[in-house]
Amino acid sequence: MEKLLPASANLAEHSALGNGTLNILELLKQHADLENVELATELPAEAIEIHWSEVRTPNINSNLGKEILGAKLLDYKFQYIASFSYNGEAIVCKDWMSKKDEECYELFDARMGSRTVHETKLAGNGTCNCTWLIDFLKNAASIAQDSLRADKLRWRKTYDGFRLTLTSSSSDGRLCESQEFIFSSDFKYMKWEHHTAISELA
Repeated sequence: MEKLLPASANLAEHSALGNGTLNILELLKQHADLENVELATELPAEAIEIHWSEVRTPNINSNLGKEILGAKLLDYKFQYIASFSYNGEAIVCKDWMSKKDEECYELFDARMGSRTVHETKLAGNGTCNCTWLIDFLKNAASIAQDSLRADKLRWRKTYDGFRLTLTSSSSDGRLCESQEFIFSSDFKYMKWEHHTAISELA
């Protein structure tokens, strides 16, 4: 299971096809008036940048259950693994909230109704999967007008820092996915989570 997930370390095994940088805050400000973007708290003054590398999406046998591995991510032809910086300083990928000082900062989980199908925590390699986020940031306006996409992005302040959250659901409501980029209050650390909820068949 772990090797099949579109996690940073697995994707980094593939050769990079290109590299680049995006300024998250500039793009959030640009899309602030869109209905699928919610800025629930003020954006920081300093730049938060994504430094990405593009790789091909690995072939996954659909019979293995693509839905529980992260269907939203695996629908893309290419994946973007990336690190973050704040005001020019690298943001460290780490679960700073863990009392065990765990290296794991990536979490994939899937639930069907009230049952947990899987929950996998990974140490990664200092990057995280930003495929969905980069797609949204670059194409938010066209996504907002696409009746087949229910993607939304929210920026908010929480008790443990700041969260940039993507959400989407299938047209029949059977599959819901969310992805969170969770930053510490001082932007020194971040962790990443991808959640899948599959409704029980009637």
